[in-house]
Amino acid sequence: MNVRVRRKPLFPFFVALAGLPLVAVAFDFFTGARLLSQIGDVVYASDVDPFELRDAFLASLFAFVGGAMVLWGLRDLVVPKNILRADAEALRIAVRGPFAKSTSIAWSDLEEVAETTRAVDRQVLPALALTVSAQGELPDDPWGARWIGGHTLVMDATRWDMPLDQVVAELTRMRRAALVAAPPPIPES
Repeated sequence: MNVRVRRKPLFPFFVALAGLPLVAVAFDFFTGARLLSQIGDVVYASDVDPFELRDAFLASLFAFVGGAMVLWGLRDLVVPKNILRADAEALRIAVRGPFAKSTSIAWSDLEEVAETTRAVDRQVLPALALTVSAQGELPDDPWGARWIGGHTLVMDATRWDMPLDQVVAELTRMRRAALVAAPPPIPES
């Protein structure tokens, strides 16, 4: 059996939704600013043109940031990225960044899988603790996770589409099955 954990679809939807007003304001500015002119007439109540050079820069910034938010949110809705994926071979986690490939951890390198919590801004949030025998290919400053101690990686689990206790149970079962199927080699004397 495979385990796939993705971000809940509501979060990317709201990111895309939040980017729409930025794109709409930029579009209005670059196509004649009809809506913005009406707002400017109410605010300034004079014949002075309320737009300056900095407004073109801000409209460009709104278009870029809003467009990026909409595209990222829609991409995550249409083709969601796996935060965590496990199969018989290894555990793969996305800790290198939003557009980077997942990092693999062999079952033999994984010492413990546990459910834990972490405190962020006076809130206690659920997290997954992965204790590894060696850091290996895992990044020093992981994205969406933190190193606690020398060998424990704690991943934020607040927006996962699968309950954390179920993830821990499945990963523990898969780790045990993989270790039984391939016991560690006996050192030669």
